[in-house]
Amino acid sequence: MQRLIAVDLDGTLTVESCWTEEECLIATPRKDMIDYVNKLYNEREHIVIWTARRDCLRHATEYWLSKNGVHYHTLDMSKLPAHLYIDDKAINSLDTKEVIKYVDQHEKGGDIKLINMLR
Repeated sequence: MQRLIAVDLDGTLTVESCWTEEECLIATPRKDMIDYVNKLYNEREHIVIWTARRDCLRHATEYWLSKNGVHYHTLDMSKLPAHLYIDDKAINSLDTKEVIKYVDQHEKGGDIKLINMLR
């Protein structure tokens, strides 16, 4: 069964947070996390990039995702901007090895998990 995996953008696929078009275009990619998201995509998982970036940054965001080779199915820009997210399905994305371990060990077809940046 294909899993739906929501992946945060700023601080997860990028090193820094981006709130302007210029910041979006020059953001530093986290290659290790991008490689892992692409692996999940290639394994036929359904990848949603879920971000709190404003909709006016959609074009710059899509450009950055393409430029950095991020494979995904949907870009959802409806995440509420917040200082903290408390969620029972979140994985802290700061440690890529822990994300990989958790997602790979999680049974396909089980609960939906949210890969999210918790600060």
